[in-house]
Amino acid sequence: MQNGGRILIVDDCDGYWAFYKDALVEFFGVAEEKIFIFPSPEEVLALLEEEQDDTISLVITDLRMSDMNGLTFTRELRKRGMRSFVMMITGSLAPPFDSEMVYSAGVDYLVEKGAGMLECIQYALRVTNTLPVPEGLAA
Repeated sequence: MQNGGRILIVDDCDGYWAFYKDALVEFFGVAEEKIFIFPSPEEVLALLEEEQDDTISLVITDLRMSDMNGLTFTRELRKRGMRSFVMMITGSLAPPFDSEMVYSAGVDYLVEKGAGMLECIQYALRVTNTLPVPEGLAA
């Protein structure tokens, strides 16, 4: 994964993807052109059918989506060889889902929506080396 790689936000709820995008840009200084929003996992998978993309550092996705749940989506990403960090967000981890199921699907980081979201996003940016370095501190 490259430093400053692309970030995919995959969520069928525009209110949430707007929050993630605003947080990335406003709080953490990620350039807007590095953020790509997809309302459907199928769109991402179709794109990856055309070409393998190793410039994606971080995938932020929801667990519960209308067309395909986040676990199936993550499994498909892993089957295609994508090694990007996957941060899965959920409103609640209730049956039929559990944390063991989530991590065995290939998810790297599971987060519940609510308090602490900015810290969770910051953690994912640090782990993937996509947190921008402030001007003057760059080597």
